[in-house]
Amino acid sequence: MKRRSTALTVLFALVVGLVLGGGIVAVGATKDPCDARFSSKTIEKLKAYTACREDRQDEALKRIEAQLAQLQNHSASPAPTPSLTSGPTSSSSPTPGPSSTSPSGAASGCVGAAGTPGGADPWGGCWPGPQNTGYPHGLPGDTRAPVKLSAYTGPTTIRTCGVVIDAKVVSQDLLIQAGNGARTRDKPCVTIRNSLVKGVVYSEEGRFGPTVVTDTEIAPDGLSWWENVGRTNMFVTRVNSHGSQGVIKCEQNCEAVDSWVHGMQLGGAYHYNAFGSNGMSSGSFVIRHNWASCGDWESGDAKTDGDAGCSAAIGFYGDFDPVQNITVDHNYLVGTAQDRNPVSTSVDRQAGYCLNPGYYPGKPHPAPLNVTVTGNVFGRGSSGRCGVFGPTNSLNKVGDPKGNVWSGNRFTDGQPVDRPEE
Repeated sequence: MKRRSTALTVLFALVVGLVLGGGIVAVGATKDPCDARFSSKTIEKLKAYTACREDRQDEALKRIEAQLAQLQNHSASPAPTPSLTSGPTSSSSPTPGPSSTSPSGAASGCVGAAGTPGGADPWGGCWPGPQNTGYPHGLPGDTRAPVKLSAYTGPTTIRTCGVVIDAKVVSQDLLIQAGNGARTRDKPCVTIRNSLVKGVVYSEEGRFGPTVVTDTEIAPDGLSWWENVGRTNMFVTRVNSHGSQGVIKCEQNCEAVDSWVHGMQLGGAYHYNAFGSNGMSSGSFVIRHNWASCGDWESGDAKTDGDAGCSAAIGFYGDFDPVQNITVDHNYLVGTAQDRNPVSTSVDRQAGYCLNPGYYPGKPHPAPLNVTVTGNVFGRGSSGRCGVFGPTNSLNKVGDPKGNVWSGNRFTDGQPVDRPEE
């Protein structure tokens, strides 16, 4: 692809703040030097302005590629392999093993290298991966009893509570349009377990649910309009979500625990996260001990070959409601599939950041409230810093924490990821 075309797609992926994924880069307030080329609304002036902007994009892309080339050269020198087998290096890190309740048990039951999906986590358990998420079907390392799936023949638009989908293959989207007034996982309206859903699991209104999804693979066929799992009164455990938009997204009252989100389907103008929200209108969103990668595209199309479309592995954007009452705890975040990937000079295969905690001046709701980010591990990925621009964007304005907490977050090699303030 020509440099100019690539520059345009990079600009589109990393600058344009679409509602589906939120903004990545805060646009500066300085006057654009190209503005003088567009002093009157004529075709000639518009062409001159566009050429000027493309030249500036080319220059910016060259700088990014040069930085990534330096990282590639640096990675070529012998260095110890980062390990996740040691515990947190910061005394402020939470010490409980969040994976102690996962079915995979101790690290001896893990599959693959430490710091990979299904590999050992730093607390004596295993990261979510192929053997301990999705429906159990006898993979090595999976201690769950395998299930035999049969076709689901019930309603796919669910309008009454009490539906239980167990050991089924669901070939369509599941739209939840029923509720029992409860707000906890122990009083479900709809239960989905040990199943394969070839569509989304979607509950839009706060009066719907609770929907409880466990030990289930969610893999829509094609690119859906809806997120894979969302968005109200949703409780998710040991889910393998991939394909389509991938994202587990929340607007009201959700939990996502011990789940693996990866391998989105690249397409159109979509901007992605593995976990995220465009604001919380009520309740809370707990994201605990999950594997979140963004940029490891499962498939794409000719229109989007140069557009990663990934904002962050976990991202919050105050577009519709405040970013509030969110817990991001003991997760693995990476902007590409995993640390062992070779370093790439292409910015098209990486997220802008691994985490967007939600501070965005200019958004309708710019300041996060009561957001707790603790004990997370940031994989360096292909960029060497977990995203094109770094591991994380801003959590809050300097000196104005607003109840937000940042503690014990680090790279895979133990280097702390400092609290981001703007």
